[in-house]
Amino acid sequence: MIMKDNTKTDNEPLTPTEQDSEIQKVEAEIDKLSPRQRNLVIERYEESSQIYEGPLPPASELIKYNEAHPDAADRIIAMAEKEQEARLVNATYMLREDAKTKKRGQFMGFIIALIVLDGGMFLLSQGRALEGFTTLVGAAATLVFIFISGRYQGSDKDGDK
Repeated sequence: MIMKDNTKTDNEPLTPTEQDSEIQKVEAEIDKLSPRQRNLVIERYEESSQIYEGPLPPASELIKYNEAHPDAADRIIAMAEKEQEARLVNATYMLREDAKTKKRGQFMGFIIALIVLDGGMFLLSQGRALEGFTTLVGAAATLVFIFISGRYQGSDKDGDK
């Protein structure tokens, strides 16, 4: 008869209950340490779990990089500066393209409005008063609606209600 070994290897994931049990064992071992030893363990843990945000690591980390490789800090700072410049160039490009798109849309809208208004005027000149008048009023109402809704939409985007 073959017996199974129920112990898990270090690579196998633990269940939440097993994790709690392991943490309690570690905490019990840490409690057995002298205050000096405990502080060393805590310092080592804190050292390995520092998190920072931003383009550059803290100055203490830059010093360590320089100790590992000469001029590493300068290279990291240069890399962050290049990244910032690239972001600025990209943002500027996007703003210019957005402005071009808006101008193009306004131009196309103006052309369409002229065509519709000319169509209404043509219908009026051909004696089709009802159709011509309806076309002109419809075009004007549409343009006013687009203008007003565009103003409100633009103010929502900026946060001005």
